[in-house]
Amino acid sequence: MKAIFNRVNVILLALIGIIAITISLLDFFGWLPPDTTVGYGPVILLFLGLLAVHLIISSFKQEDALSSLESKVQRLHEHATGVVVRNFEDASELENYLAKRLLDARHSICDLTWKARISPDFSTGKRRTSHGYYESQMPEACERIAYKEVFIFNDQRRFEKLIKRLEENKDGYSCRYFPEDSVIPRLQFVIIDEEEVLFFAMSAYGKLCSLSGKEIVNVMKPYFEEIWNQATPIKEGPTIYYDEVERIKREIKISNA
Repeated sequence: MKAIFNRVNVILLALIGIIAITISLLDFFGWLPPDTTVGYGPVILLFLGLLAVHLIISSFKQEDALSSLESKVQRLHEHATGVVVRNFEDASELENYLAKRLLDARHSICDLTWKARISPDFSTGKRRTSHGYYESQMPEACERIAYKEVFIFNDQRRFEKLIKRLEENKDGYSCRYFPEDSVIPRLQFVIIDEEEVLFFAMSAYGKLCSLSGKEIVNVMKPYFEEIWNQATPIKEGPTIYYDEVERIKREIKISNA
């Protein structure tokens, strides 16, 4: 289609040029008959019509070129910065994407499960399906790669998640925790293969997205490692610290209200 428009535009330009040059030469040599004998209105209208069509086609081509330029600039920006942004409509879409990335992960996962309040839509059918899909990929991922998770047990469902991980007892899975009353601004994210960071919302209206690139990982990975080093171990590979599990059972204070 673009080739056809380009060809039509070239033909129009040729016609406009021929008409303009012909009239100019006839006028220059005095070969144009007087207006009283020949009406130039139709010729002028034809000339203007061809010019208008040319301008319209040129406008479309300019818009297309601008759109193409914007796309190229975006790709150039991503290439230059090394950061690729992916946005998600809701938590279900993010969890489905995370589940697929677990299957693709080759080296490691760093996971924070500690934001102050679990989203209200967590119990909806759509979210239950996406979360179930994500959970189903965990055991397989923990058999292949190192998976580190940090908890704060301010919700019963997180403790249930911990018990499930302990029952699976995969050597690749390790976790730690902070007490519920720890004063921490709980930005929740997952790092995959030191290539991509998925950000979960800190509130019901927070932004859901992922950022790919060494630069963003080089910022977030040291932060996670500092958190990991200060947290209390629950499971280190094949070793489970059952005394900490019992302490959590005794001390946990949960309100789902």
